[in-house]
Amino acid sequence: MKKTYSFVILFLLVAVSVVWLVNIGDDEGYYVFVPNSTDGTISVYDSSKGEVTRNIKVSDENIAHGIEITPDGKYLYTGLMAGQYILVLDPMTGEELTRIEIGNDLHGIDIDQEGRFLVIGQIPRVIDTVTNEVIGTFDLPEPLEQLSHIYFSQDGKRVYMGARPNDSDGFYSSETSVVVGNLEDFSIESRWPLRGAYTGVTSSDDSYLYIVNYLSDESTLTVIDTATGELLKQLPAGTNAHDVAISSDDRYIWVVARGSGVFIFDAEQDWELIKEIVLPTPNHVAFSPTGNEVFVTDQTEDGMIIIDANTFEIIKKVETGKNPHEIVFLEKN
Repeated sequence: MKKTYSFVILFLLVAVSVVWLVNIGDDEGYYVFVPNSTDGTISVYDSSKGEVTRNIKVSDENIAHGIEITPDGKYLYTGLMAGQYILVLDPMTGEELTRIEIGNDLHGIDIDQEGRFLVIGQIPRVIDTVTNEVIGTFDLPEPLEQLSHIYFSQDGKRVYMGARPNDSDGFYSSETSVVVGNLEDFSIESRWPLRGAYTGVTSSDDSYLYIVNYLSDESTLTVIDTATGELLKQLPAGTNAHDVAISSDDRYIWVVARGSGVFIFDAEQDWELIKEIVLPTPNHVAFSPTGNEVFVTDQTEDGMIIIDANTFEIIKKVETGKNPHEIVFLEKN
Protein backbone atom coordinates (compact mmCIF):
# COMPACT_ATOMS: atom_id res chain seq x y z
CA MET A 1 0.00 0.00 0.00
CA LYS A 2 2.82 2.40 0.83
CA LYS A 3 4.41 1.68 -2.56
CA THR A 4 1.11 2.52 -4.27
CA TYR A 5 0.85 5.82 -2.43
CA SER A 6 4.47 6.63 -3.28
CA PHE A 7 3.82 5.90 -6.96
CA VAL A 8 0.73 8.12 -6.97
CA ILE A 9 2.61 10.97 -5.28
CA LEU A 10 5.51 10.61 -7.72
CA PHE A 11 3.10 10.62 -10.67
CA LEU A 12 1.39 13.77 -9.41
CA LEU A 13 4.72 15.53 -8.90
CA VAL A 14 5.80 14.66 -12.44
CA ALA A 15 2.44 15.81 -13.84
CA VAL A 16 2.65 19.12 -11.99
CA SER A 17 6.23 19.61 -13.21
CA VAL A 18 5.20 18.99 -16.82
CA VAL A 19 2.34 21.49 -16.56
CA TRP A 20 4.69 24.02 -14.97
CA LEU A 21 7.24 23.57 -17.76
CA VAL A 22 4.55 23.91 -20.41
CA ASN A 23 3.33 27.11 -18.82
CA ILE A 24 6.88 28.44 -18.70
CA GLY A 25 7.25 27.62 -22.38
CA ASP A 26 4.08 29.58 -23.17
CA ASP A 27 5.71 32.67 -21.69
CA GLU A 28 8.73 32.43 -23.98
CA GLY A 29 9.05 33.81 -27.47
CA TYR A 30 7.46 36.89 -28.95
CA TYR A 31 4.49 38.24 -30.84
CA VAL A 32 4.67 39.66 -34.35
CA PHE A 33 2.18 42.38 -35.34
CA VAL A 34 1.50 43.04 -39.04
CA PRO A 35 -1.03 45.55 -40.44
CA ASN A 36 -3.04 44.20 -43.37
CA SER A 37 -3.82 47.55 -44.94
CA THR A 38 -6.60 46.50 -47.34
CA ASP A 39 -8.37 44.31 -44.77
CA GLY A 40 -8.20 46.94 -42.04
CA THR A 41 -6.83 44.32 -39.66
CA ILE A 42 -3.65 43.59 -37.69
CA SER A 43 -2.50 39.97 -37.62
CA VAL A 44 -0.77 38.71 -34.48
CA TYR A 45 1.68 35.84 -34.92
CA ASP A 46 2.78 33.87 -31.84
CA SER A 47 6.34 32.55 -32.27
CA SER A 48 5.91 29.85 -29.62
CA LYS A 49 2.88 28.44 -31.46
CA GLY A 50 4.21 29.12 -34.95
CA GLU A 51 0.93 30.58 -36.22
CA VAL A 52 -1.30 33.62 -36.35
CA THR A 53 -3.41 33.34 -33.22
CA ARG A 54 -5.68 36.37 -33.67
CA ASN A 55 -6.58 39.29 -35.88
CA ILE A 56 -7.37 42.75 -34.51
CA LYS A 57 -10.11 44.47 -36.49
CA VAL A 58 -9.26 48.16 -36.80
CA SER A 59 -11.59 49.41 -39.53
CA ASP A 60 -13.44 48.54 -42.73
CA GLU A 61 -11.24 51.15 -44.42
CA ASN A 62 -7.57 50.91 -45.37
CA ILE A 63 -5.31 51.27 -42.36
CA ALA A 64 -1.84 52.83 -42.22
CA HIS A 65 1.13 50.87 -43.52
CA GLY A 66 3.09 51.74 -40.38
CA ILE A 67 2.61 50.25 -36.93
CA GLU A 68 4.43 50.61 -33.61
CA ILE A 69 4.33 49.25 -30.06
CA THR A 70 5.94 50.83 -27.01
CA PRO A 71 8.78 48.68 -25.58
CA ASP A 72 6.75 47.99 -22.42
CA GLY A 73 3.88 46.63 -24.50
CA LYS A 74 1.44 49.20 -23.17
CA TYR A 75 0.39 50.88 -26.40
CA LEU A 76 -0.05 49.83 -30.02
CA TYR A 77 -0.25 52.64 -32.58
CA THR A 78 -2.21 52.38 -35.83
CA GLY A 79 -4.71 54.48 -37.78
CA LEU A 80 -6.54 54.97 -41.06
CA MET A 81 -4.70 55.88 -44.24
CA ALA A 82 -7.24 58.64 -44.88
CA GLY A 83 -7.86 59.42 -41.23
CA GLN A 84 -6.87 62.51 -39.30
CA TYR A 85 -5.81 60.75 -36.12
CA ILE A 86 -3.76 57.91 -34.65
CA LEU A 87 -5.53 55.11 -32.85
CA VAL A 88 -3.93 53.93 -29.60
CA LEU A 89 -4.85 50.32 -28.83
CA ASP A 90 -4.14 47.78 -26.12
CA PRO A 91 -1.95 45.30 -28.08
CA MET A 92 -3.23 42.28 -26.17
CA THR A 93 -6.95 42.98 -26.37
CA GLY A 94 -7.23 45.30 -29.37
CA GLU A 95 -9.28 47.72 -27.26
CA GLU A 96 -9.11 51.35 -28.38
CA LEU A 97 -7.65 53.39 -25.51
CA THR A 98 -7.57 56.85 -27.07
CA ARG A 99 -7.17 58.82 -30.30
CA ILE A 100 -4.56 61.41 -31.16
CA GLU A 101 -5.58 64.17 -33.58
CA ILE A 102 -2.87 64.76 -36.19
CA GLY A 103 -4.73 66.76 -38.85
CA ASN A 104 -3.38 64.91 -41.89
CA ASP A 105 -3.36 61.54 -43.63
CA LEU A 106 -1.33 58.77 -42.03
CA HIS A 107 1.28 56.52 -43.63
CA GLY A 108 4.43 55.82 -41.61
CA ILE A 109 4.50 55.39 -37.83
CA ASP A 110 7.91 55.07 -36.16
CA ILE A 111 9.13 55.05 -32.57
CA ASP A 112 12.62 55.67 -31.17
CA GLN A 113 14.58 52.87 -29.48
CA GLU A 114 13.68 53.95 -25.96
CA GLY A 115 10.01 54.41 -26.80
CA ARG A 116 9.99 58.10 -25.84
CA PHE A 117 8.78 59.63 -29.09
CA LEU A 118 6.59 58.62 -31.96
CA VAL A 119 7.19 60.42 -35.27
CA ILE A 120 4.67 60.10 -38.07
CA GLY A 121 4.29 60.90 -41.78
CA GLN A 122 3.15 62.55 -43.95
CA ILE A 123 3.74 65.65 -41.81
CA PRO A 124 6.50 64.90 -39.26
CA ARG A 125 4.64 65.42 -36.01
CA VAL A 126 6.20 64.26 -32.74
CA ILE A 127 4.07 62.44 -30.17
CA ASP A 128 4.93 61.92 -26.50
CA THR A 129 4.21 58.25 -25.73
CA VAL A 130 3.60 58.98 -22.04
CA THR A 131 0.81 61.50 -22.58
CA ASN A 132 -0.11 60.42 -26.13
CA GLU A 133 -0.18 64.05 -27.24
CA VAL A 134 1.46 65.91 -30.13
CA ILE A 135 4.31 67.94 -28.63
CA GLY A 136 6.10 69.24 -31.72
CA THR A 137 6.61 69.19 -35.47
CA PHE A 138 9.73 69.05 -37.62
CA ASP A 139 9.61 71.91 -40.15
CA LEU A 140 10.87 70.41 -43.38
CA PRO A 141 13.09 72.67 -45.52
CA GLU A 142 11.54 73.91 -48.74
CA PRO A 143 10.50 72.54 -51.17
CA LEU A 144 10.11 69.32 -49.17
CA GLU A 145 6.60 68.80 -47.84
CA GLN A 146 6.02 65.09 -47.21
CA LEU A 147 7.73 62.17 -45.52
CA SER A 148 7.97 58.58 -46.65
CA HIS A 149 9.40 56.89 -43.55
CA ILE A 150 11.32 57.84 -40.42
CA TYR A 151 14.29 56.08 -38.84
CA PHE A 152 16.16 56.87 -35.63
CA SER A 153 19.78 56.88 -34.55
CA GLN A 154 20.67 54.23 -32.00
CA ASP A 155 21.65 56.83 -29.40
CA GLY A 156 18.23 58.48 -29.58
CA LYS A 157 19.56 61.90 -30.51
CA ARG A 158 18.73 62.05 -34.21
CA VAL A 159 15.87 61.21 -36.51
CA TYR A 160 16.43 60.61 -40.21
CA MET A 161 13.51 61.36 -42.51
CA GLY A 162 13.05 60.42 -46.15
CA ALA A 163 11.37 63.57 -47.49
CA ARG A 164 10.11 64.62 -50.90
CA PRO A 165 8.24 67.45 -52.65
CA ASN A 166 4.47 67.26 -52.63
CA ASP A 167 4.13 67.04 -56.40
CA SER A 168 3.62 64.54 -59.19
CA ASP A 169 7.34 63.73 -59.37
CA GLY A 170 7.32 62.37 -55.82
CA PHE A 171 10.30 60.12 -55.15
CA TYR A 172 11.55 60.66 -58.69
CA SER A 173 12.25 64.33 -58.04
CA SER A 174 15.86 65.44 -57.72
CA GLU A 175 14.76 67.37 -54.61
CA THR A 176 14.12 64.17 -52.62
CA SER A 177 16.37 64.15 -49.55
CA VAL A 178 17.32 62.62 -46.24
CA VAL A 179 16.49 65.27 -43.64
CA VAL A 180 18.30 65.00 -40.30
CA GLY A 181 16.33 66.16 -37.26
CA ASN A 182 17.38 66.73 -33.65
CA LEU A 183 15.22 64.82 -31.17
CA GLU A 184 16.01 67.16 -28.29
CA ASP A 185 14.44 70.32 -29.72
CA PHE A 186 12.85 69.04 -32.97
CA SER A 187 15.07 71.27 -35.10
CA ILE A 188 16.52 70.40 -38.53
CA GLU A 189 20.28 69.77 -38.44
CA SER A 190 20.99 69.11 -42.09
CA ARG A 191 19.69 67.90 -45.42
CA TRP A 192 21.40 65.32 -47.62
CA PRO A 193 20.01 65.38 -51.19
CA LEU A 194 19.36 61.80 -52.29
CA ARG A 195 16.96 61.12 -55.13
CA GLY A 196 14.36 58.51 -54.22
CA ALA A 197 15.24 58.32 -50.49
CA TYR A 198 12.65 56.11 -48.85
CA THR A 199 13.43 54.20 -45.68
CA GLY A 200 16.56 53.28 -43.78
CA VAL A 201 18.36 51.92 -40.74
CA THR A 202 21.51 52.82 -38.80
CA SER A 203 24.39 50.62 -37.69
CA SER A 204 24.62 49.90 -33.94
CA ASP A 205 27.35 52.52 -33.44
CA ASP A 206 25.50 55.09 -35.61
CA SER A 207 28.45 55.33 -38.00
CA TYR A 208 26.48 54.31 -41.07
CA LEU A 209 23.03 55.07 -42.38
CA TYR A 210 21.65 52.58 -44.89
CA ILE A 211 18.97 53.99 -47.20
CA VAL A 212 16.95 52.27 -49.90
CA ASN A 213 16.12 54.34 -52.95
CA TYR A 214 12.62 53.59 -54.18
CA LEU A 215 13.09 54.05 -57.93
CA SER A 216 12.17 51.53 -60.61
CA ASP A 217 15.18 52.48 -62.72
CA GLU A 218 17.72 53.33 -60.00
CA SER A 219 16.79 51.07 -57.10
CA THR A 220 19.78 51.00 -54.75
CA LEU A 221 21.11 50.49 -51.27
CA THR A 222 22.90 53.70 -50.31
CA VAL A 223 25.54 53.79 -47.56
CA ILE A 224 26.02 57.19 -45.88
CA ASP A 225 28.64 58.32 -43.35
CA THR A 226 26.50 59.87 -40.61
CA ALA A 227 29.32 62.10 -39.32
CA THR A 228 29.80 63.89 -42.63
CA GLY A 229 26.76 63.03 -44.73
CA GLU A 230 29.12 61.65 -47.37
CA LEU A 231 27.67 59.07 -49.74
CA LEU A 232 30.04 56.09 -49.49
CA LYS A 233 28.35 53.48 -51.67
CA GLN A 234 25.38 53.00 -53.98
CA LEU A 235 24.70 49.36 -54.72
CA PRO A 236 22.10 47.92 -57.13
CA ALA A 237 19.19 46.39 -55.19
CA GLY A 238 16.66 45.02 -57.63
CA THR A 239 13.54 46.85 -58.70
CA ASN A 240 11.53 49.13 -56.39
CA ALA A 241 13.62 48.67 -53.22
CA HIS A 242 11.22 49.28 -50.37
CA ASP A 243 12.72 48.43 -46.97
CA VAL A 244 15.97 47.58 -45.23
CA ALA A 245 17.05 45.84 -42.00
CA ILE A 246 20.41 45.11 -40.37
CA SER A 247 21.62 42.16 -38.28
CA SER A 248 22.51 42.82 -34.63
CA ASP A 249 26.23 42.31 -35.36
CA ASP A 250 26.05 44.95 -38.15
CA ARG A 251 27.31 42.46 -40.71
CA TYR A 252 24.33 41.72 -42.94
CA ILE A 253 22.08 44.32 -44.53
CA TRP A 254 18.83 42.93 -45.93
CA VAL A 255 16.95 44.84 -48.63
CA VAL A 256 13.52 43.92 -49.97
CA ALA A 257 12.69 45.05 -53.49
CA ARG A 258 9.05 44.78 -54.50
CA GLY A 259 9.85 43.87 -58.08
CA SER A 260 12.66 41.39 -57.40
CA GLY A 261 13.01 39.78 -53.99
CA VAL A 262 15.42 39.94 -51.06
CA PHE A 263 19.03 41.14 -51.42
CA ILE A 264 21.60 40.44 -48.68
CA PHE A 265 24.80 42.51 -48.47
CA ASP A 266 27.86 41.75 -46.34
CA ALA A 267 29.36 44.83 -44.65
CA GLU A 268 32.54 42.89 -43.82
CA GLN A 269 33.14 42.39 -47.56
CA ASP A 270 32.75 46.04 -48.54
CA TRP A 271 28.96 45.57 -48.69
CA GLU A 272 29.18 42.94 -51.41
CA LEU A 273 25.92 41.31 -52.51
CA ILE A 274 26.15 37.71 -51.29
CA LYS A 275 22.62 36.35 -51.60
CA GLU A 276 19.41 36.88 -53.53
CA ILE A 277 16.11 35.31 -52.53
CA VAL A 278 13.40 35.46 -55.19
CA LEU A 279 9.96 36.37 -53.80
CA PRO A 280 6.82 37.60 -55.62
CA THR A 281 6.28 41.07 -54.07
CA PRO A 282 8.21 41.49 -50.81
CA ASN A 283 7.19 44.59 -48.90
CA HIS A 284 8.90 45.03 -45.51
CA VAL A 285 11.61 43.23 -43.56
CA ALA A 286 12.58 42.92 -39.87
CA PHE A 287 14.85 40.80 -37.66
CA SER A 288 13.18 38.92 -34.82
CA PRO A 289 14.10 39.81 -31.20
CA THR A 290 16.36 36.74 -31.08
CA GLY A 291 18.09 37.75 -34.29
CA ASN A 292 17.76 34.20 -35.60
CA GLU A 293 14.82 34.79 -37.93
CA VAL A 294 14.02 37.42 -40.51
CA PHE A 295 10.39 38.23 -41.29
CA VAL A 296 9.39 39.50 -44.73
CA THR A 297 5.86 40.52 -45.65
CA ASP A 298 4.75 39.85 -49.22
CA GLN A 299 1.83 41.49 -50.99
CA THR A 300 1.28 38.69 -53.50
CA GLU A 301 1.47 35.97 -50.84
CA ASP A 302 -0.76 38.00 -48.47
CA GLY A 303 1.43 36.87 -45.64
CA MET A 304 4.88 36.63 -44.08
CA ILE A 305 7.89 34.61 -45.16
CA ILE A 306 10.12 33.57 -42.23
CA ILE A 307 13.79 33.14 -43.19
CA ASP A 308 16.70 31.72 -41.21
CA ALA A 309 19.01 34.68 -40.52
CA ASN A 310 22.13 32.48 -40.57
CA THR A 311 21.54 30.10 -43.49
CA PHE A 312 19.32 32.46 -45.51
CA GLU A 313 16.91 29.55 -46.11
CA ILE A 314 13.13 29.97 -46.01
CA ILE A 315 11.71 28.36 -42.87
CA LYS A 316 8.00 28.74 -43.50
CA LYS A 317 5.25 30.92 -44.94
CA VAL A 318 2.43 32.30 -42.82
CA GLU A 319 -0.84 33.68 -44.17
CA THR A 320 -1.94 36.99 -42.65
CA GLY A 321 -4.31 39.21 -44.65
CA LYS A 322 -4.50 41.38 -47.73
CA ASN A 323 -1.67 43.82 -48.40
CA PRO A 324 0.54 43.24 -45.31
CA HIS A 325 3.10 45.94 -44.58
CA GLU A 326 5.41 46.79 -41.66
CA ILE A 327 6.42 44.40 -38.88
CA VAL A 328 6.81 45.01 -35.14
CA PHE A 329 7.61 42.65 -32.27
CA LEU A 330 6.56 42.34 -28.66
CA GLU A 331 8.54 39.99 -26.46
CA LYS A 332 6.64 37.85 -23.99
CA ASN A 333 7.28 38.29 -20.28
